[in-house]
Amino acid sequence: MRALARWKFDYDTPGLRERLELEDADVKALAGLFERLLLYDGTTASTPPPPAYISKDGFPNLTALNSAKLAAIRLTRGAFGKDGALTLFIGTKDGNTEIADFCVDAIKRGGVDLENPEYIRALYDLYFAEPRLNIQISIVESLSKSVIAANTMPQMLQVIMKGFQGTISHGLH
Repeated sequence: MRALARWKFDYDTPGLRERLELEDADVKALAGLFERLLLYDGTTASTPPPPAYISKDGFPNLTALNSAKLAAIRLTRGAFGKDGALTLFIGTKDGNTEIADFCVDAIKRGGVDLENPEYIRALYDLYFAEPRLNIQISIVESLSKSVIAANTMPQMLQVIMKGFQGTISHGLH
C-alpha cells in the first residue's frame, strides 16, 4: 500500500486497467481489500481491525491510513469500473473530506447502477455486516431508490425489521 500511495498514475485516462494488466480476479480481490480499508475509521473500536501496515503497537497512523485510502480510491476510480462501486460508496462516508469528496465526484462521473443485482447484494451484505451508522443510513437511502432492492426478499424485510427494532442500549433498563 505504501508503494501504491507513492505511485502517481492518471486515473482519468481510460485504459488504466489494461495498462496495469489487471484481470477480473485481481480487480475483485483488490476491491475487497480496499472496501475493508475504507471501513476502518482509525478508532480502536473500529471493525474491521486495522491493517498491519497502518498501525504501530496497536495505534493507527492516521497519515498512513489516509494516504492508503486516497491511493486505493484513485486506483478504484481509474481501473475498477463497476467492480469498484461499493468501494467508492463506502468512501463517500469517510471522515476525511478529501477522500469523501473524491469518491462523491467519482460516483457522479461514473454513475452507479442501482438496478445491478450484484451491487444490490453487496449493499445488503455490507448493511448486515453492521458498518458505521452513517454508512448504514446511506445504504438504506440507496436501497430505497432501487426496484430490485425493494423486491429482494428476505433481505428487505430484515432491513425494515431492524429499522423498527432500533438499537438496544445495554446501560438502560
